[in-house]
Amino acid sequence: MKVYFDRVNLYIGLTIVIIGIALFIYSFFVKFTLVSSTPGSTGSMFLPRYILLIWIFSGIAILFKPVSEECEEVNLHNLIYSTSLIFIFILLFERVGYLISSTVFFMSHAYFSGFRKKLILLTCSILSNFLIYYIFMHLLQMPLPEAPWQ
Repeated sequence: MKVYFDRVNLYIGLTIVIIGIALFIYSFFVKFTLVSSTPGSTGSMFLPRYILLIWIFSGIAILFKPVSEECEEVNLHNLIYSTSLIFIFILLFERVGYLISSTVFFMSHAYFSGFRKKLILLTCSILSNFLIYYIFMHLLQMPLPEAPWQ
């Protein structure tokens, strides 16, 4: 039985792996403040590096995923739009803080993915982002970027 691989999976998988490796390496050269300076402490970069490793392995899995007969056609416009939104989110993250950038990202991504109920969209976006903010700031004690004017 011959296994065929899709070029889209190849490009997406390679992009995910290359960006993941670059960010993983970059995380060792940027100085971040540690939450705890006790010996054996994992520090504030443990979770992001762990997520990046999962990201890299996910990209590798996409690379070797065979194409089945039931594959949906990839909408290139949605892929480009989603990628653009992620890059805009990354650029705004440090400049305007987590709450504003993630709320705008969540709302715009959901809206252009076809979800049009604006009140539910706004409510879910704000509540989920405040929940994530609370978990990081108070339970995990890992600071997230705040707006410069705060």
